[in-house]
Amino acid sequence: MFYKISDIEQKKIKILIIKISSAGDIIHSTAVITGLYKYLLNLKDLENKKGNNFDFQIDTVIDPQYLKLVQDLNIYTNFFFYDEIKYIKILSIIRKKPYLIFKNLYLIFKDIIKVINTINKINYDFIFDLQGIEKSLIFYFLCKGKYKNCKWSLPYKYLKENKSMHAVDAMAIVIKKYFKEFTPNKITINIKENLILNRLKNNKKDFIIKLIENGNYVTFSPFTRWNSKNLPLIYYIIFSYYLKEKHNINSIFLGSKSEREIFLNFLTDLLKDPENFLVQYYKSNIVLNNSTNFLINFLNIDLKSFIKIIENDTQKFNFFNNFENYLLNNNAFILIGLLDLDEVPLIIKNSNFFVGSDSMNLFIADSLEVKNLAFFGPTFPERVAPYNTKNTQKSFIYQKKELDCIKCYKRDCPKLKNDFMRCLYEVNFNEIIRIFDKLIN
Repeated sequence: MFYKISDIEQKKIKILIIKISSAGDIIHSTAVITGLYKYLLNLKDLENKKGNNFDFQIDTVIDPQYLKLVQDLNIYTNFFFYDEIKYIKILSIIRKKPYLIFKNLYLIFKDIIKVINTINKINYDFIFDLQGIEKSLIFYFLCKGKYKNCKWSLPYKYLKENKSMHAVDAMAIVIKKYFKEFTPNKITINIKENLILNRLKNNKKDFIIKLIENGNYVTFSPFTRWNSKNLPLIYYIIFSYYLKEKHNINSIFLGSKSEREIFLNFLTDLLKDPENFLVQYYKSNIVLNNSTNFLINFLNIDLKSFIKIIENDTQKFNFFNNFENYLLNNNAFILIGLLDLDEVPLIIKNSNFFVGSDSMNLFIADSLEVKNLAFFGPTFPERVAPYNTKNTQKSFIYQKKELDCIKCYKRDCPKLKNDFMRCLYEVNFNEIIRIFDKLIN
């Protein structure tokens, strides 16, 4: 039953959820939010049957760049924003004009306080901070609520004490303090397919619709926000090449606009001088040894016909007029940086399976219960591995647990010798191939 329900004077309880960022964490939080929403709906039905006019409202504080991940769940009534991109731009001016430091810090603080003042007019009954870091704690301490609870991630005490607990369950504990019978739901993404397909058509991106309709592709997500989570890009090209040659399955590469330039520069330099480029790029015997057999074949294939670099210009999509024949002769489609945030789930949903590291796109694949292969190095699979598909034949975790430095939780690998990034550089390709075959079957 609802904890301390007799203490709530209003017939409508109001709840504020603080979960500002990042994308993967927000996707995880959907399991908690949908679970709380369902719990309160059931409570509302019970109370109304008793003749009590009970209702509820759930609002959130979020970074607006992640709004599309949750707004279509139709759970939140109000959205309050912590605009990190805006604040970073204001702070970046200080580098060129240091004398503006106090003025710009004041502008940021003033903007945040304005949001907090708006929040405090609502008089929340419950405030739950599901993040517990500096920016979320500003709202947690300054926003008024009758009952409050926080995840307390600083100074990472919670993380160290609960290494075996999934992030979803850790967030759920925050709410369970007051909602004893509440349980988290599945991670949830609501895809408005017809709306997205119409938008793609109106934006002259019919080729993406055709990719989805033709199917028979695997989605690769080669980038994360941590350098230490990333596999060598050459490995993803090897994986893509294997799937096409052995199983006639195409590949779609996903990522952000900033990551597009990184990937295309990598491909351009690789085309010029494959062997020497990799030596200079990775400076790792592990990567070079793992890539040797592929490079022998790689030097004899035409990468330009193997990978289609789709230009970010709608005027250059004429080659898709003969799309079906084109699809038969190509393997990889680089959609990195060409999709809106809410379009990515549609691509992943229609794929044969997903391959990537600990990142937002992995959690999107998990929310849609798409088969997945996830690579883990410095982070804990127990905390951030797929939640919906865990312990099923739809999800495979690859992590070299025998390494003494595994799960270091460092954003950059501290071992800068030949064993640099062994956790993700020293991949057993035979094992990966066996996993691919299982996912295909």
